[in-house]
Amino acid sequence: MEFTNNKQFTATGSDEVGPFTFKDGKITDGKVSFVKAYAGHTVCYEGETKGVQMAGQWWFDTHPECRGDWAMWPATTQSAGTR
Repeated sequence: MEFTNNKQFTATGSDEVGPFTFKDGKITDGKVSFVKAYAGHTVCYEGETKGVQMAGQWWFDTHPECRGDWAMWPATTQSAGTR
């Protein structure tokens, strides 16, 4: 992830679904939002920051009824939660 001074971020990566890009990443007043764009679909994320961790809910842009929980933290940080 790459952060700018105004609490915006972008990222590229790959997971079990395929390559992706984080778009429109913003952190404002402890709230976080971004879009994870794959080649064939996008997933919307909203949540909160908790120290170096972020957690919240995701949903498909075309099927908002399909949703779930997410959490993310740096690989070097231990978390009290489960992965």
